[in-house]
Amino acid sequence: MLAVVFGASGSGKSTQAALLADLLPDTAVHDWDEVGGSPPPASWRRRGNREWIERSRDGDRDLLVFGGVPGEVLAAPGAVELDGLAFCLLDCADEERVRRLREREHRSTITPHQLWDHVAWGVWLRFHAADPAWWTGPIRREDEGFAWSRWESWRAGDPRWSIARIDTTGRGPRETANELAAWFRARRAERDAETLPLSGRWWDC
Repeated sequence: MLAVVFGASGSGKSTQAALLADLLPDTAVHDWDEVGGSPPPASWRRRGNREWIERSRDGDRDLLVFGGVPGEVLAAPGAVELDGLAFCLLDCADEERVRRLREREHRSTITPHQLWDHVAWGVWLRFHAADPAWWTGPIRREDEGFAWSRWESWRAGDPRWSIARIDTTGRGPRETANELAAWFRARRAERDAETLPLSGRWWDC
């Protein structure tokens, strides 16, 4: 199974990736950035989609990756070959995101325009997680091998688009990590019971 925890910068993905590696010792836990490369984000995420799907397909353990975008992962080459998929949005309030980004040492000179880009991306991800029919302009491109038709006709409420959302605002990292671990274990149990929505021929239901 490939489980993807996604979210805009400042949501806490890197912190949670480190904590979940200890909480889920029988799972391969990785940060999306490990595949290398650099922005522009769209092409960087495309490379990540291919790499992490391949690792999940060929590995002997379930894979939990922090990064990516659900619509892109589902459309990516190889996604239909996986033994189940699950998604969770790691989110935070817009004001909290700005505060966290400003406090990062390497972001000490971040500009208002850059902050706005991160906030806007976080808002878009929030809508994307709630409704697959929401405006897909930020991710929808005609990349070779990407099959957007697998999910582009879905609507809010479709069980295959049951994306969890965890808000990290005002919470300690350990509290969030425990909730994420419980979410992952629940999805794994669904996979084992063959009740995971994104398993089998999910694109052809």
